[in-house]
Amino acid sequence: MGSAGQCDFRREARGTVAHVAQEERGGGAGDPELSEIANSPYRDVILESCPTKLYLPNAEARNPQTRELYRKFGLSDRQIDIIAEAAPKRDYCYHSSLGRRLFQFALGPAALAFIGAGSKEDVLAARLMIAEFGERWPAEWLRARGFGEWSTSLIDNSYRKSH
Repeated sequence: MGSAGQCDFRREARGTVAHVAQEERGGGAGDPELSEIANSPYRDVILESCPTKLYLPNAEARNPQTRELYRKFGLSDRQIDIIAEAAPKRDYCYHSSLGRRLFQFALGPAALAFIGAGSKEDVLAARLMIAEFGERWPAEWLRARGFGEWSTSLIDNSYRKSH
């Protein structure tokens, strides 16, 4: 295959990857599994298309099979160890051409009520709330998760801005 054919293939692969990623996010399936990307015939195209990567903590990262997956992403043993030692729902590993850093989001419980919700059930619940409550759905989401005072504050602030 000549270079023109390779360009067509890469363009088609990028379009397919973007479409699949959009469908997956829209379907509430969340991020693709590490093994899906690492073992994909489109791995190189995906990695080229995503120069900035955020790795979530993974206590299993030191296992031989999982370590090998991370190596396919170009991570060193030290970087894999950092991912293995990172605290879930707190630490995130940033990798880009600008550098690599382990960082933390200082999120409170109300923010985590949104950010920590990624299961198919959570996405379905959010869609139902959006359909039922429209722009007020975030307040209802907080109320349903036990953050009534945050919910009331959000509604009060929204009312003040609209009047």
